[in-house]
Amino acid sequence: MIEFILNREPVAVERDMSLFQYLRQIRRLTTVKAGESGSLALVDGTALATEKIRLSRIAGSEVLTLEGLDEGERQLYAQAFAGSGAVLWDWYAPGLILAAKTLLDANPNPGPEQIRAAFSDALWAYPGSAQLVQAIGLATALKRGEDLLPALGEAGGFGAALLPEDGVEAALGLRLDPADLQPAQVLYAAVRRAGTLRGLLRAVDIAAAAALPGVVQVAVAADIPEQKAPAASMLTPLGQRLGFSGAALALVAAESPELAQKAVALIQADCLPLPPGRSLTQDGRTSGSWLPDPGNLLARESLCQGDAAAALAAAPYLARHTYTLPISPPLPGPAQSVLALPEQGGLTVYLAGGDIFAARQAISGLLGLDLAKVRVKSNGCQEQGEIAPACQAALLAWLTGRPVKLGAEAAVGPDFESGPVLTVDITTGLNDLGRILAVQAQVTADLGAFSAPAQSLLAEICASLAGPYRIANLAIIGEAYATNHRPAWAEPGMAAAVAALAGEGNLNHLAELARIDPWWLRYQNILYPGDALPIGGLAGADLAPAQCLLAVKPFYDAHPGAGIACAAENRLAGESQGLVRITVENGRALVYAPIGCQSPDLALALRQMVCQVAGLPPAEVSALPRDTALANGLEVQSAGGTIPALAAARRAAQALAEALKEQGSLAALQGREFLGSYTCRAEQGGSSFTGGFAAHCV
Repeated sequence: MIEFILNREPVAVERDMSLFQYLRQIRRLTTVKAGESGSLALVDGTALATEKIRLSRIAGSEVLTLEGLDEGERQLYAQAFAGSGAVLWDWYAPGLILAAKTLLDANPNPGPEQIRAAFSDALWAYPGSAQLVQAIGLATALKRGEDLLPALGEAGGFGAALLPEDGVEAALGLRLDPADLQPAQVLYAAVRRAGTLRGLLRAVDIAAAAALPGVVQVAVAADIPEQKAPAASMLTPLGQRLGFSGAALALVAAESPELAQKAVALIQADCLPLPPGRSLTQDGRTSGSWLPDPGNLLARESLCQGDAAAALAAAPYLARHTYTLPISPPLPGPAQSVLALPEQGGLTVYLAGGDIFAARQAISGLLGLDLAKVRVKSNGCQEQGEIAPACQAALLAWLTGRPVKLGAEAAVGPDFESGPVLTVDITTGLNDLGRILAVQAQVTADLGAFSAPAQSLLAEICASLAGPYRIANLAIIGEAYATNHRPAWAEPGMAAAVAALAGEGNLNHLAELARIDPWWLRYQNILYPGDALPIGGLAGADLAPAQCLLAVKPFYDAHPGAGIACAAENRLAGESQGLVRITVENGRALVYAPIGCQSPDLALALRQMVCQVAGLPPAEVSALPRDTALANGLEVQSAGGTIPALAAARRAAQALAEALKEQGSLAALQGREFLGSYTCRAEQGGSSFTGGFAAHCV
């Protein structure tokens, strides 16, 4: 018997297990989240990751979770974190609050450097580090009785203090994700994975697993309804090559997580080993693990004009560097659970993140169901995610007729040694007048095992190296490869931003060599409407990077030594559409944007746009949750992004503002809907930019 104190109450546990398993599965404490930072609890006053602690190690100790704090203290920290905009991801916030309590209990008035030192292990993966420091400072002030919370007035437009509607709830870990939901008769899923880098799947023996008491379903690729071909990341059919060690071979649904894992261990797979393919190291391009197939080249791209070699040979100033960059960051937090429920001849699937419309489309195609029969919901705490776990849980729920939960530990394959990387060997030339003469670059994109839109990613990467500048001579060659690295989750816009680091890094070096102000170097080379674009065609009238640079110049001038960068996003040919619907119900304007991967930040910006344009206070504007059932035909078929969505919201809000002038109040508009649509287009050859521009002063 293991005895300890949990939230000021004595407990006794008969069998040993991880503290995380006990808190989550036995005690159902939902503020304890998956992941090292999310699973924090106070053990004898020290914040420790419960996933790494066995109960036998804490016998006689006192354990405190967020549920154990008194309500006043919980609200104090929650208001400080929400009021500072520090609740970026739900699974980090409760653990960070406990860590903050530990710090403030020991040091009631820490300075910024002491805060950063105390949270050094968490800040590397937490982009809101400035907000975190501000949150702890605000908590310190609240503890002293100083009310420094942002004043939320009647104005809710851009520039006004506007907080997420459920910021306090999210800070306290009360915004439930699929792992927190526990429907009746739920089954637990596990995945049998290949465990080998490269081979040919010849047979899968599931007999022993299926015979295990408590196992309800064991599924392989042949069990997919109507024999539809599964995606490589969902289930591997017999006779198919294994592309990476995490390839799924079979799925199990059982009465408990332990039984599911036990059944997975009984599944035997016959894989014919195949010789390893070429490695990027052998080819002299970049470091990487063994490749899944000799034909691993996914895409090739070139962006050439003028004579870059001759221009560089004549340039008085040259900057040549090789940059190795993460092509996409690791998912911000742990892999998240999925819950699939059979309902009324269809399925409802709960996700913690990812594209809800893409997931619905994939599930519909996999099971042969009408789209109207598949509903996908998300609490929005994670923007990105792989669709395969949603399909796997949905398949098991469809086959068993019972709810199925695919836990975070089963949602992804084994850890990869490293993530996909982008290697850029880039040379930039500058003349004595500070004009950019040429850019020459060799790009090698390691896109990991699967999931990356190779051609569009590579095209964006090559275009971004030139930047939004007037450059007559370009020689940019790019190649994208599949490897056994972790899959690249990047969207084209994200990859472009990463690639821009290389081009901007060279400009900073050139500014130092030529003794030119980095801001001025960019400003005198910036593109204007009518200029020839590096990707072909002419810049449209909406080109605005010069305005961005001018906007940040006062901040740049006020902070000597500040960094500066300028970039453009989404420059591929095609279109990007934004759709927004505003519905008036019970005196409130409800905003819905059918964007598959809508972040909490975008939801906040949509509210700000409606407040700004329609002149409404924040209390009367809400952003609806991510739920395909709310779309009502508004699904965006092309990739809608932030700019199209906000432009569409502006148009919908303008229509609402006109109606308010006529009717006088929201109450008089009960039940009315206001639609906004905005489409960004780029002609073939890149005659205009389809996205936005950013200049950052750091």
